Amino acid sequence: MIPPRAEMSIILSYERVGRCNMFKKRRGINLSYPMQGFICFTCLTYDAQPKTVKTKINKLCSKIGGEFKDALFEFVTTEKTAVEIGMKYYVSESKLYDLRKKFYESWKAR
Repeated sequence: MIPPRAEMSIILSYERVGRCNMFKKRRGINLSYPMQGFICFTCLTYDAQPKTVKTKINKLCSKIGGEFKDALFEFVTTEKTAVEIGMKYYVSESKLYDLRKKFYESWKAR
């Protein structure tokens, strides 16, 4: 049994980490759970990635995002919501979700 204080510190440390620790498979994307997780966490750790991976992410965002490349880049490399990014870049949530799906499914092709 975990002592009450230790249990509380576990809960608090989990809350501080945020939702990056959790990953839920996106049903609309035709990739396996491990592959989706790999792409998700690779993008979320963009700053720590080598130059080749950063270049791959940038090229995919430019190719798939077109005029919305900055919105797509922010959507896949941060934990901001589609609503936040949509309001900032004047793009709909559904458009962002569609772009993210294309981004994920194009990852292996490059």
